[in-house]
Amino acid sequence: MSSDRTARHTGRLWLGWSSALLSLAYVFTCYLGLATPEGDAWWQPNGFLHRSSWLGELNSEPFVGADVLALALVPILLCICVFAGTRSVVARTIAIAAITCSTLLNFYGLHAFGPWDFFGWQGTLTLLATGLVVAVALATPLIADSALRAPTALRIGLVVALVLAAIAAMRHMTGWDPQLRFNLSPWPAVSIFGLDMVSYALAGGYLALAIALSGGRGRSPLLALVGALGLGGWIALHFGLHAPLLWLLLPFALTLGISHWRLETDRRAALARSLLVGGIVLAAAVFTGGALASGDHAHSRYVLAPQVISALERYLAREQVYPDSLEELVEAGDLASVPRPRTGFGVVYTLGLLEPPTFDYQGLGSSYVLEFASAEWVQCAYTPPWIDEEELDEDELEEIDEPWACPDTRPDLW
Repeated sequence: MSSDRTARHTGRLWLGWSSALLSLAYVFTCYLGLATPEGDAWWQPNGFLHRSSWLGELNSEPFVGADVLALALVPILLCICVFAGTRSVVARTIAIAAITCSTLLNFYGLHAFGPWDFFGWQGTLTLLATGLVVAVALATPLIADSALRAPTALRIGLVVALVLAAIAAMRHMTGWDPQLRFNLSPWPAVSIFGLDMVSYALAGGYLALAIALSGGRGRSPLLALVGALGLGGWIALHFGLHAPLLWLLLPFALTLGISHWRLETDRRAALARSLLVGGIVLAAAVFTGGALASGDHAHSRYVLAPQVISALERYLAREQVYPDSLEELVEAGDLASVPRPRTGFGVVYTLGLLEPPTFDYQGLGSSYVLEFASAEWVQCAYTPPWIDEEELDEDELEEIDEPWACPDTRPDLW
């Protein structure tokens, strides 16, 4: 009997892990079949899926998008096999990532191929990285459940590493960095869509479901209502009060349904804990990363840039012309050194892993342009105003717009 159980266990493991590996192979197949052809090597895309007539037939009216849905069925079935075969968090995360990554590749390969075609391999890495980030966010309760059941240093370290990676992504990625540091295209899709949008929404969803599951069946409807209202407020807080009513109706239906899910008391409590910890981990990563990115922006905008601007005005008052470079301010003694805008963790630049960010300066004689890149897609520019203060009274001077083309904080996404 023991040998039979061992054989069944081995068979399930084989099913789970082989399905996980097949799902990775499927993502690679989507890449080969949909990316812009680059060469004849086996690992280079050849676009064979674009030549498949059945995909075109699926996409005909009124079933627009049916081709993407059809291609998504394969990783979904493989994911079901993985979940049925193994409880490994790694295997399950791989299976989820196969769904998110292949769906992004399929959508951009079949319906929005312009960006992918334009950015080439950078676009491929951007799509895969975004899909991986979303998959890890979806698997966060599974990771939390594993850590809660066996809180080893390795698993705790994994959670900490994931949080730090998310924070680093939000703090480093900028769409205006000419060297594309920590970013794979001029649009920081990973930090914006993967973290600031999807992960934020999932964090609120996990917390709402944890509330719905936290009480007995007698209190479930009330807790479901509290969870749904909380999630609606969470979404409205981040995405704006104009978020559609669907954001409130869907979570209410979901939380009400899951609150009546017939589960054993221990399993119900364990699931609630996993969702709670998963929601807290995601929320901590997104909020911390956003706060640090906003802090970097504010420090560059209100502390470092004014130092440079003041030095430029002192140089102008003395030389009657602006310098050709910022280094001339150091040579003239107006600055001890040229400051660098703050973006990301300083240790990354100290270790030489990335080139540190710099202020971009263009001297125009009687004027200049001073620019710096901030987190996500923010680019700030300063140009001194062209005014004659002797011909304007105090009220008119106050009405002159500030010469900054720069938001006070990171702009809202919506």
